[in-house]
Amino acid sequence: KNRHTIYCATLEGLREKEEEIRRDLRDGIKTGSSNITLNDVYEMWKKDKVGLKETTKGNYIYMYEHFVKGAFGKRKIQLIRRSDVRRFYNGLLDTKRLAVMTLDNIHTVLHQVFKVAVEDGYIRLNPSDDILGEVKRAHGYEAPKRHALTIPEQTAFIEYIGKSNKYKHWLPLFTFFLGTGCRVSEVMGISWEDVHLKDGYVEINHNMVYYQRET
Repeated sequence: KNRHTIYCATLEGLREKEEEIRRDLRDGIKTGSSNITLNDVYEMWKKDKVGLKETTKGNYIYMYEHFVKGAFGKRKIQLIRRSDVRRFYNGLLDTKRLAVMTLDNIHTVLHQVFKVAVEDGYIRLNPSDDILGEVKRAHGYEAPKRHALTIPEQTAFIEYIGKSNKYKHWLPLFTFFLGTGCRVSEVMGISWEDVHLKDGYVEINHNMVYYQRET
């Protein structure tokens, strides 16, 4: 086994560190791993994460590497506290002016990375638990309520689009949306190979995702 040494200026402080090490050992927290960074655990997550659609995983990877991997990702995993995550999220909303939905995506992958750190014994608790809701409330965010169109409303909408010189070129698209319930990215990803007119169906097997990158 490797030998590890701890130091402290006072005997009282040394006893506190000694008790913390004992507590870590009881809880299965790995000792001697103080140099493991958030980015190190992220690489573990990226390597081992399976069962996600490629587009979903690609979106998670983009969100982490674009917004987290810099200064925050270089921090040592054992030193990150809830207040650090809260401060990081607030900075993304206040300084970078990110949309709340973007923060949702960043939190999704970051929470999973912290979960890996908990499962592998690097930290005791997930510091991102319940932080997102707290930050949203602090910024006065309320999720918009969605209301589905009734059948008469759908009919009136399609009739208006079809008679409008300004919007009638959108009629096939809106008709398809209402008839299938597909997402915008799914409709944008449809190619002629997916359309089977003879058999009367359309394959929804991929979607189109746009990323705004610096390079």
